[in-house]
This record gives sequence, structure tokens and C-alpha cells, in this order.
Amino acid sequence: MKLITDKEILLIKENENITFKFILQNTYDKNIYFENTKFVSVFYNKNRVEKMVPLDIVNLTSMKSNEKKIIDLTFISPYFEDKDDIIFRMTKQFYNLPEGFQGNKVNIKLQN
Repeated sequence: MKLITDKEILLIKENENITFKFILQNTYDKNIYFENTKFVSVFYNKNRVEKMVPLDIVNLTSMKSNEKKIIDLTFISPYFEDKDDIIFRMTKQFYNLPEGFQGNKVNIKLQN
């Protein structure tokens, strides 16, 4: 599975809405179902997770093999203790397993 955005840099302010689109692609050769799946945005720097924000993706129940869906995403940006070199990626959690990075890296530039 891939979570893809065309953004290379995201300009954000802390504690404000972030809105953008991404493509969710089923790269498997069979259908997948999302009953026990959660999506999370992860912000990290220097190989350390800084913040994790749950993503509310509604009406996503299943996808056929090789299907792509465009997803509108909105969430509130977190406050960052360390404001340098922040990277954003989208991940998924399946059952109680740890997050796996499926999204491409997006650099974060904080605005005042």
C-alpha cells in the first residue's frame, strides 16, 4: 500500500488546520479491507518521532487490487518542541502492530 502526496514542502503554522489531498494506492494483488486499520501522520526529525496525529479518514472500507483513491485530508498541526528539520509522513497502523511508513517524505517549514 502507498500513501502519496505531490507536496515536497508543507508550509504550516502550529495549531492550525492543514488541508491537502493524497493518493491511497492498493499495491497488492488482492482486495484489502480497513476494519482494523488506522491512519496516522508522523512528524519526526533527527530520526526521532516528534509528534503523531491520528487521521480521520471516513468511508474507507475496502479497495480492489491496484485501485487508487484520492483522499481529502484535514488535521490540526501540532506544537513542536524542536522546530528544525521536521519531516512529515503518513503511516498506517494495522491491529496493534506499530506504524509502518507508507507515505513519501514531506519537509515541513514552520511559519510564524
